[in-house]
Amino acid sequence: MPLAKFLLGLTVITSVECSYTIEMPSMLEVLNGSCVLIPCHFSIPESQEEKLKLPVTGVWRKGSPWFTDSVDVFNSSQKVNRLNGKILGDLTQKNCTSVFYNISSPLSDNYFFRLETGFKYTFKKSVFINVKDSLPEPILSHVDVSVNEGAVVELICTAMVPCPLHPPNLTWVPLLGNITETMEEQSDGAFTLSSVLRFVSSHDYHEQRIKCTVDYFVQTAGSSVSESTAMITVLFPPKVMIEVDPPGPLHKGTNTTLLCSTTADPAVTHLRWFHEREGNVYEVNTTQTNLTLSLTSDKVGLYFCEAQNAFGKQNSSTVLLEIQEHDVPAFIQSSTTTWHLLGWGGAALLLLAGLTSTLFIKGQRSLFIKDLNVDSSVYANVDECTNTKGCSISNEALKDSVEMDVALYSNADELHNI
Repeated sequence: MPLAKFLLGLTVITSVECSYTIEMPSMLEVLNGSCVLIPCHFSIPESQEEKLKLPVTGVWRKGSPWFTDSVDVFNSSQKVNRLNGKILGDLTQKNCTSVFYNISSPLSDNYFFRLETGFKYTFKKSVFINVKDSLPEPILSHVDVSVNEGAVVELICTAMVPCPLHPPNLTWVPLLGNITETMEEQSDGAFTLSSVLRFVSSHDYHEQRIKCTVDYFVQTAGSSVSESTAMITVLFPPKVMIEVDPPGPLHKGTNTTLLCSTTADPAVTHLRWFHEREGNVYEVNTTQTNLTLSLTSDKVGLYFCEAQNAFGKQNSSTVLLEIQEHDVPAFIQSSTTTWHLLGWGGAALLLLAGLTSTLFIKGQRSLFIKDLNVDSSVYANVDECTNTKGCSISNEALKDSVEMDVALYSNADELHNI
């Protein structure tokens, strides 16, 4: 063959070959037992446009674009295939996007797309499907976050989406704010899912670990989970607290310790104590976190501490130190309930004493009346005695006895009325 004809033929073949192009990812990572979406678009020579009409068949060939060393795992014209899947795109519009379900590890290989219509052609570019038991961890926009207290923090967690028909679930632990999710198609046709967590930083979140977890649906195993962790560092002025040990009551000469505890980032660089008395504030000559005092009259008053770091300073609340002059029994100090109990107990005792007194008076009166009834017979016998010669008691003696009893009974009536 003359060289000129050979070069002309080569030029024609190259031109035709370059006119058949296909766009799809060079590689897709897939979870074993899950599904995979293959974004796919193709173009053909203009001379073949009229032949691209129904019926159009799409074929996915595994291993090689040629008939040798290859296996057709999916054919859209057949009801039963080696791979369970579907061509989602409209082939007449040059969209060959496809999905395969429940793909397993032995199916990892190169896959080629073949078009069968008014013409037949197998595209030479392939997509390598890598079936794995687990997918990479989600990617965090920041692993170590350092912010000032009150600043708005934005963390982004991104995960692969092998099958957009069954996207994974992205979750944040702890959930510190609001989240927004978006699914995006990358330049190579692959999909990703991003979750954005937004929150306002607080000293309560200092050195907080925040996890982003991705949970993929797997037909055979149920789910596959992986996670990534970020650490947040919050820079804030000191948070100050003060305590008294012992808490009280305090007596003159008692050794009392004031404790100043701080939380800050960065650490506290200066600490001061202050004593407020009679409207004046004095700085105490110490920079220690503990202030010990022997309580005397010149030490009473309000105390507070002040802590400072590079982000500012803050005072604690105040505590009052005062001397208790007299001891009070502990059972009286316990609560006002004790006084209530004592009050009710005293009232009960008074009531009981009154009832006892009343019953005693009534009992005495009953005895007087009983004696009165007995003595009335005596008075009746007095008359008999005066008319009887045999009476051995003199009239004068009986008269004196009656007068005495009448006076006694009169006194008894007055006592009862009282």
